[in-house]
Amino acid sequence: MSSQETSPSAFTLDGDESELTPLTDSDFSDSEDSDFMLVSRPTKKRRITKVKEKKKKKEVVKPPPKKLRAFRGVLKDIWVLPLDVTYEIFGHLKPLDLLQLSRTSKSLREILMSRSSVSVWMSARANIEALPDCPFDMSEPEYASLVFETHCHYCFANNVQTVIWEARMRCCKRCGGTMYTHWVNLVKEKVPDVLQSIVPSTHEFTTGTVYPHTEKKYSLEQAVVLTVEMARMDEESQALWFWNKKKEYDRIVEHAELCREFLSGRHTRRNRELEDARLKRTNSVIEKLTALGWGEEIEKMSKYRLTEHKHVKIPKDLTERAWQKIEADMIAFMQDVREKRLVKEKNKIMTSRCALMKQMYANFVASQPMHSILPGVADFATMPELRAILENPDLDATVTLEDFDIGAEKMLEFSAKWREEKDKALLDILRQSSLGSMASKEMLSRATTLFNCKTCSVPVSYPRILVHTCNFTRNVEMPDPSNIFERLRAEPWNLGGDRVSFHEAAHKRAKYVLKALSLDPEISVDDMNEANPFVECYCALCYRPGAVRTFARWGRMIEHTPRYTTAHVSRPYGVVDARRTALVKKLEILELSKLRREHDWDDYSHRSYCCMTCKIRDTRHSMEKHITAEHGVVGPRFDTDYTYHIDAKMRLRAPFVNLKIAAKTPKNAEAGSSTAAAATNTTATATTTTPATTTTTTPAVDSAASSSSSSIEVQGDSIATPVVLTPSTSLDGVVSQPSEASGSGDAGSTVVSPPDTPQPEGNPSTVADS
Repeated sequence: MSSQETSPSAFTLDGDESELTPLTDSDFSDSEDSDFMLVSRPTKKRRITKVKEKKKKKEVVKPPPKKLRAFRGVLKDIWVLPLDVTYEIFGHLKPLDLLQLSRTSKSLREILMSRSSVSVWMSARANIEALPDCPFDMSEPEYASLVFETHCHYCFANNVQTVIWEARMRCCKRCGGTMYTHWVNLVKEKVPDVLQSIVPSTHEFTTGTVYPHTEKKYSLEQAVVLTVEMARMDEESQALWFWNKKKEYDRIVEHAELCREFLSGRHTRRNRELEDARLKRTNSVIEKLTALGWGEEIEKMSKYRLTEHKHVKIPKDLTERAWQKIEADMIAFMQDVREKRLVKEKNKIMTSRCALMKQMYANFVASQPMHSILPGVADFATMPELRAILENPDLDATVTLEDFDIGAEKMLEFSAKWREEKDKALLDILRQSSLGSMASKEMLSRATTLFNCKTCSVPVSYPRILVHTCNFTRNVEMPDPSNIFERLRAEPWNLGGDRVSFHEAAHKRAKYVLKALSLDPEISVDDMNEANPFVECYCALCYRPGAVRTFARWGRMIEHTPRYTTAHVSRPYGVVDARRTALVKKLEILELSKLRREHDWDDYSHRSYCCMTCKIRDTRHSMEKHITAEHGVVGPRFDTDYTYHIDAKMRLRAPFVNLKIAAKTPKNAEAGSSTAAAATNTTATATTTTPATTTTTTPAVDSAASSSSSSIEVQGDSIATPVVLTPSTSLDGVVSQPSEASGSGDAGSTVVSPPDTPQPEGNPSTVADS
């Protein structure tokens, strides 16, 4: 064995035959790895996965940091200055500036809050115009905070403008409801009534009463403080204490009034300063716009529009940089002003031209016969000669009434052509109805040919449909590029072609009416209007045996929608005999007189009356005023100075007459009741007997007389009416005399005994209605 193998101080490691020196403590440093560390378990290999490449975020270019102001930190060297120089600098500030400056550092606060700096605060307060002196009960910083800072002294809410000067507090509305209360609530909290005159109060938070200005709310906090302070004194000291508090509170109230005046004046001065700044900016904008050529437009426009522009009403001076920013907006604004002005001037000129057009049309209508079928003013406005005058682009051109006078011959020629076109249009409507292709022009004038108005939904005959007011009414949904129809407040007849249609239900009702009258179904409207017969309605509402019977003219009956059953009648309409026709005619006259006396509230849109002199159309009330003012007629009379228009409402021309039917009574019983009534002097009647009638009247008025139709009572088959009858009123040649008192029956009744009415024939189930 070699010496290396036998040497006890040397050994080999891992085949390394070099000699190793003994190990020391320095060989076990924590900063180096050691070969003699304990062998740990091998760690698991990490699973290699493909890592998704993250999308690169867009690089946000940060703006360069703003440069610090050049004067930042300059106050750090203020201590180098002498104290009197510092006070002189501070004296040129305002109290709010000093208050905010005292909160920047402890050193400045120590200087400004010391008693030696009172002169600084007084100098700063003198810089505010009309500010009252500091009150005796407040320090200068407290006074400055109360006057100039706008936070609530209770909850520190910002922008609080309500100051309770007597309490030396600024309070928001939310805190005002809790910190100020009515005196009656303080009394409940055992606050002595004697303190009411020295507790600060206000009207600011009074709500929910009729007279809020007469109420007061008192400071809860001050009331509690004064109550506790008063309770600590004995009765002898309380009087002197209260006297001193009352004098102090009087001084506080006096100073509070000065503060209110100062605050009001300050607001006034501030508003004046803002107005001056706005006026200066407005003048600058006007100068800029005038230099750009808008001076003439500015003179024509309202100055209010310019001063209220968002770029003009700013209370700041207009600099060149600011003008460059708003120049484009101001030019666009002036262009819009010019366009609106031109449109307004055009509308004004169009309105004056349309007024001349309507005057010319009124003169033309006045020269034509009564009830002539003529186009409307809007139809005439479509004539090329007149339209050229209305749409003349030269707004400076003078247009007079003579310019619209194109001659009566041309207007009559246009009217004839217009009539022919509208007849053709109506004939096309007939051919699209149930009449079919068999419709001819002669069928337009038949009594059974009725058209439906889409606006008022009433059946209208021919030629009334050509002058029906609804067909000329201006519809705002219809386009009007030239704005002529809007100025005329009218449209051409049936503009749009959807206002007139054939009235199928009224057509069938007209055929049943003619059948009941035993007339030719091809009879014309003119012949029917000349005869104008009465028709009785047998529907369930109008005819109830023993109760009600209804009569009306044939045209009014066609407008009526019957509600009938087969229980008591066999056909919807019936003929009226000559005797009953005469009676109903007299009652119709009374009803028409009543309708003309009433105010025509529901006729303003229709205008059912026509002046017999100038042919204009209007309501009855307006027509009477027109005749009095224009024609000098005092107390105009119907059928003398004015009459119905051809398109008058049927309810005004032919009202319903209702007959109330009572049960028959024996003659001996009737005579006995009359004798008893005369004996007790409860009624006095005058009776006249004719071969067909016996009439008894009383002058009392029934409530049914105010209805839209005359009402009559019938005993058996006799008639009694509650319509007012004067002594001169004659029914079938019988003169009625007023009685001295009314009996127990219907007031103002008329009893007539006609012969029995025959039952009608036919089948009502075949009548169609809408």
